[in-house]
Amino acid sequence: MNTLDPHVRTRLAELIPEMKLTGGELPPEGPLVPVHRHVPLAVMLKELGYTLYVTVVASHWPQEGGGEHFEVATVLRRPRRGGGTFRWRVRLDTGEAI
Repeated sequence: MNTLDPHVRTRLAELIPEMKLTGGELPPEGPLVPVHRHVPLAVMLKELGYTLYVTVVASHWPQEGGGEHFEVATVLRRPRRGGGTFRWRVRLDTGEAI
């Protein structure tokens, strides 16, 4: 689990109230964020100093029997001593865009 800075935790809870933060921690792979919250989350993190874009990775998940979805994972870093990183994922259905 990744422990969140209290200020980040507060802002995250305001932005995505449906996200349940257990003890202020997130799963190591990052939370699964609704697609409509992706850009607002990125803007919020930039305001909090997460200005170094580390990576973005997309993965394709074909479903047995047909259908598919995609997952896009993003990692930002706060470039200062002890600044840490923040990662999150967005699930997209076929044809859906961020």
